[in-house]
Amino acid sequence: MRNESKDVAIKDPKGNTIRQWMNLKDSTQGGVDELYFQLADHVLTGDWLITVTIKSIEESLIFTVDNYVLPTFEVELDTPSFGLSTDATLDFTVRARYTFGRPVTQAGVKVNIKLFYDFLTPDTGGAFLTLTGQVIFVIFPNDW
Repeated sequence: MRNESKDVAIKDPKGNTIRQWMNLKDSTQGGVDELYFQLADHVLTGDWLITVTIKSIEESLIFTVDNYVLPTFEVELDTPSFGLSTDATLDFTVRARYTFGRPVTQAGVKVNIKLFYDFLTPDTGGAFLTLTGQVIFVIFPNDW
């Protein structure tokens, strides 16, 4: 059905026609057209319908519009099994990954180490996660 004009309509969950293209010609000569439709910031969520009509043949597809939910992530902390105030350094790594596997890269990490017998220990510091989704801290206990 190349080179046939086609009509395309998008309807919201209430059946209102939100966008319509009429008498479209095949723009690629390959049977595939690209059309763009930007949703408003606040739209009805639910099942929407896109319908294409060529001659009197109609095909429809349902797609779902839903609120965007930020992906969840998990934080992993690699620490030595124990540390002593006489150690030259205490090294540990903080890693953050989204549950779908990609590293978290735009998040701050603040570390606060308190000695169990010293309530006046200063803040250890903070950093931003790197592109690999991890940050390595090196603590110098002798500086406390």
